[in-house]
Amino acid sequence: MKRALLTPAPAAALGLALLAGCGPAEEGATYSEIAGADDEAGRGVATESVADGAGDAPPRSDGAPEEAGEPTDERPAIALAAAEQDDGFDGGFDGGFDGAMASAEEPTLAAPPPGSPAALAAMEEAAAEEPAEARELKLLVPINSFSPAGNGTLRVSFDDLDLLRVLNAEPVPADVVEHFPDWLRDLDGQQVTLRGFMYPTYADPVRAFILARDNQICCFGRNPKPYDLVTVKLAEGEESRYIQNRPFDVVGTFHLDPQRDGDDWLRLYRIDGARVVE
Repeated sequence: MKRALLTPAPAAALGLALLAGCGPAEEGATYSEIAGADDEAGRGVATESVADGAGDAPPRSDGAPEEAGEPTDERPAIALAAAEQDDGFDGGFDGGFDGAMASAEEPTLAAPPPGSPAALAAMEEAAAEEPAEARELKLLVPINSFSPAGNGTLRVSFDDLDLLRVLNAEPVPADVVEHFPDWLRDLDGQQVTLRGFMYPTYADPVRAFILARDNQICCFGRNPKPYDLVTVKLAEGEESRYIQNRPFDVVGTFHLDPQRDGDDWLRLYRIDGARVVE
């Protein structure tokens, strides 16, 4: 599952956050005068006045003399680690439902202001991580028809493959295929045209890739459902360049191909013998 990355706040915001944690001080009071009160609490804070001309700076926490020019503000660095999963197809596709960027060390920063884009993104991430209460499966679209795409295939959309819309499936159970309506089962083996976006791949050109429902999945890390992605294998001798952030058509033979890894879905649908139509 993908996770949102925490980016450092601007320097001004960090400064305000630090200032907000300081206690009040009388006007004109020096650090030495304020720190004297801490000495009574047994904290061992030095109260001697600093030398003339050296300024009224706090002592180092480790008690060692401070060297000239040594920086006192150290900010944590963010280390990123890519968790990638090989789908096993030719063409160099490396990704899948579990491909994600994980932060190995997260800094402690001030909370974003309520209503800001960062706050809204954090709320969406928290909601996505909450376990969904299983809904009762029921057939919501008992009849469906497909228009010809003009190239001898049926025009299918991701809405037709959306199991929440079709079966009220949330989350998608392991036996969901047994509940498919006839019109969805009958798509297996049909020549179809499906429009979508190319899920990021680490090869160019490609002979196999994942077709995603929208560019929110591809570019902004939205966690996809198993019916939001379709595995595409190009026909023998066919290849495609990597198409970034732009919709295109895939023409090929549609198959129901439910594949799971333990409790996790790997895929539900596949298109074989495909070609890309930009």
